[in-house]
Amino acid sequence: MIAPLYTGEWLGDRCHGYGVHDDVMHGEKYLGMWQNDVRHGDGLLVTLDGMYFEGNFQYGKLLVSEIYYNCEIIQFHGHKCFMFNFDEVGHAG
Repeated sequence: MIAPLYTGEWLGDRCHGYGVHDDVMHGEKYLGMWQNDVRHGDGLLVTLDGMYFEGNFQYGKLLVSEIYYNCEIIQFHGHKCFMFNFDEVGHAG
């Protein structure tokens, strides 16, 4: 089993400030702001299945987002979203 990896700012023993959380087991990477070990503030979340979420996180929940997925344009909460193709390891293709 591979443990999630966090690289970033700390406050005591908690993720706090800007950081990157790479969770291989769940197939996602979060890049953004943290507050007391919780996603909080501006950030983006990328998944291995090609989803890209960007917006404001409040206490671990994404409030406003743009979604990017597989080179198509979709609408989400009134935003026009551009999408990418991702290969099996999550790199934009």
